[in-house]
Amino acid sequence: MRFYKSIFHIFYLLVALFLFTNVHAQKKFTPTDLRVDLILNADKVWQNGFEVNKNLEQVAKEKDRYQIARIANAKPWFSWIVNSDKKNAYQTAYEILIASSAQKLESNIGDVWNSGKIASNKQLGVEYAGKELKPNTVYYWKVKIWGNNGELSTYSKASAFVTDSILKPYQVPYTPLVKTAQQPFNKKLLSSGNDFYDFGKDAFGQLVLDVNSTNDRDTLRIHVGEAIDKNGYVDRKPRGTIRYQLLEIPLQKGKHQYHPIFKPSRLNTGPRAIRMPTYIGEVLPFRYIEIEKSNPNIEVGNAQRYAVNYVFNDTATEFESSDTVLNKIWDICKYTMKATSFTGFYVDGDRERTPYEADALINQLSHYASDAEYNMAKRSLEYLVYHATWPTEWSLQNLLIAWNDYMYS
Repeated sequence: MRFYKSIFHIFYLLVALFLFTNVHAQKKFTPTDLRVDLILNADKVWQNGFEVNKNLEQVAKEKDRYQIARIANAKPWFSWIVNSDKKNAYQTAYEILIASSAQKLESNIGDVWNSGKIASNKQLGVEYAGKELKPNTVYYWKVKIWGNNGELSTYSKASAFVTDSILKPYQVPYTPLVKTAQQPFNKKLLSSGNDFYDFGKDAFGQLVLDVNSTNDRDTLRIHVGEAIDKNGYVDRKPRGTIRYQLLEIPLQKGKHQYHPIFKPSRLNTGPRAIRMPTYIGEVLPFRYIEIEKSNPNIEVGNAQRYAVNYVFNDTATEFESSDTVLNKIWDICKYTMKATSFTGFYVDGDRERTPYEADALINQLSHYASDAEYNMAKRSLEYLVYHATWPTEWSLQNLLIAWNDYMYS
């Protein structure tokens, strides 16, 4: 009897192990990274550059207060990533559910579109084929797939998107620009008595200060720049187009947070320049700040930089070699893709903040090598087609940009 009990115990253990392994395999095979028209973050919400914990239903009608990616395509395309730990595994079929509410989708009701099981290995650019989509409406979707090894995935994690106020045959969607609060990499007191902050890397951003003043007659003079001079001070007269700006802030008595505004440059805010959106505000590329106090009793409790860029996945790509110099080159090139995305277009940096065809071509290929982001290139190309630059032959680069876009996305 004990022998039989032992056999049953072993059997139950094997069944439990099989079920755990099967569920574990299904989870690994479950589709991830759901995209609508190649937008990965269509279900996220931002407010003035910072992601907030709100859903699309709560903010879809508040365009001036919150920022979201809006899908204007009447027949958007859906994409996902297939995951498997089995060798040579691939998708053989898929099923997409799109619902008018999160509750219906959770109940596996695709009242807007239920594709049914479609025998196909296509996982990129699956065109919508359901009911006519309505403007300014939130839709919820998920997908499950079948694999060549007999695997059937669970449904993916649910995602959502909101349509734009006017639906069109085609329009490139994009995510809002984002801000990242950054602390100084290093802080020290200069021989002049000025406080010196180094943020470690250059970035297009803004400055935020927490200051405590004993009266309302004090002033802070803040030297903001990309370079330092031979004595270790922020360079007041940098060469070329290296940036420097002096900010003077009248202080109020007591503890307050200050958001000084950078003065726009005439060179990069002209009619051809890409303007910073209102929800972000003006930015300046800088790495260093030097704070000059009118009163030694002024206390600067915290100095932050709000770095501005297009959504960027820092972990999307990795590179490491035995050559430390080559590793540093990779790091600075990859970071440059992120730092110079501050307008949401491929621009010429801070010189004119204007897209140029040849610059965009190089930027496009470098961006593809750094992150799985394609709509910034699409958006830049669309802009250049209608806003060509003065060198006539440069418009020929648009053909190469379009070809690369087709091959990569």
